[in-house]
Amino acid sequence: MKVCEQSQRHSISTRKDWSVHKLSHAFGLIGSGTTPASSEESFYGGEVPWLNTGDLTDGEVIEIPKTVTEEAVQRFSALKVYPAESLVIALYGATIGKLGILNRPASVNQACCVLAEPRTLDSKFTFYWLWSSRQQIIELAKGGGQPNISQETVRQLRVEAPPLPTQKAIANFLDRKTAAIDALIEKKEKLLALLAEKRSALINQAVTKGLNPNVPMKDSGIPWIGEIPEHWVRKRLKYYFGFEKGRNAQELTATYIAENPGAYPVYSGQTENEGVMGRIHSFAYDLKEAIFTTTVGAKVMTSRVVRGQFSLSQNCLVMIPRVIIDVPFVNYQLETIFRHERAGIPSHMQPSLRVDDLRKYDLLVPPESEQRAISKYLREAEEKRVQIVRAISEQVIALKEYRQSLITAAVTGQLEIPAEDYEATPTEDRPS
Repeated sequence: MKVCEQSQRHSISTRKDWSVHKLSHAFGLIGSGTTPASSEESFYGGEVPWLNTGDLTDGEVIEIPKTVTEEAVQRFSALKVYPAESLVIALYGATIGKLGILNRPASVNQACCVLAEPRTLDSKFTFYWLWSSRQQIIELAKGGGQPNISQETVRQLRVEAPPLPTQKAIANFLDRKTAAIDALIEKKEKLLALLAEKRSALINQAVTKGLNPNVPMKDSGIPWIGEIPEHWVRKRLKYYFGFEKGRNAQELTATYIAENPGAYPVYSGQTENEGVMGRIHSFAYDLKEAIFTTTVGAKVMTSRVVRGQFSLSQNCLVMIPRVIIDVPFVNYQLETIFRHERAGIPSHMQPSLRVDDLRKYDLLVPPESEQRAISKYLREAEEKRVQIVRAISEQVIALKEYRQSLITAAVTGQLEIPAEDYEATPTEDRPS
């Protein structure tokens, strides 16, 4: 392969020297792992890293929190220790298709497939090829139930690739380019996280201190809140709201909703789609304003204002005003209360919110006109924030799409690779 004199790029667009490699032939070792009995303490906490699919992040695997002992490795023949630079793919579950390259020797669990001892394919080139083909590989795994990529599916995959020196150059090129893209994505995602933190701080300040920094203050009696405006009152949430779980929640399953489509939303414990599980032809509630919240799971205590005609499925409830009060203001204050409550739940516990819990919560309540002013202030701030978040999120999506298209183009021979990426390969691997 010749270097173009003008551009100093290696053209791979002709693909005349590309050939097809079956993964089972291209790697000397393709295997998996296992999970030692969790009841046996002597199998865990040793010196051998034990990778789970949740540790895969489509890059170099740096963090492997769990470890096993040499005793476990000796006891379980399926618990192999794979060398550094082995390629790992998640076979099933929430992380199906996720990839990683080991930065040190490690064992894996049974949900991983490991490709080691490369022969005719460069591991990093194969990593990028699998990345570009991820969706097609997952499609191959779809059956009657949960998608499951078998080891045999991986073994049978056929990769069209150039000679090894060009594979390594393509990998070098993509390492450079994706690192730059990933740095931009990380910067923008940090900005999104900062905007979320600022939103929380703004809400907390407004619903516990008010908008006027010059009013006299008093102790709220709640240690984590501290002082509140002197003219605010502290009263139980149950004085202002009644609490109801779904009147026919057990009946409103996904199957029922699919068989009875209509215009009225059914809210559930899910947090996607603004909590709407689906829409049916009838409703259980018709309310001017109320507060909906989830009650179980990782997204417990996710609240929002709901209006109009709707029903409730499981793992959620609705708070219905008993007196005149600004419902959006209360929802903002509940966000602050719920955030504090979630932070205090141990990680090993299943988070939940009971009606009895809500009855014990206190609200800090200003006069009604001040409630409306605070909720208006926060709503306008949120509208501005959402516009900024939307713009940044769209940029992140565009960067990820560009990264994907760049990887696909490079591993399928549609790009010219700069000479510098060939020069980064070991001397013996460079093309003559």
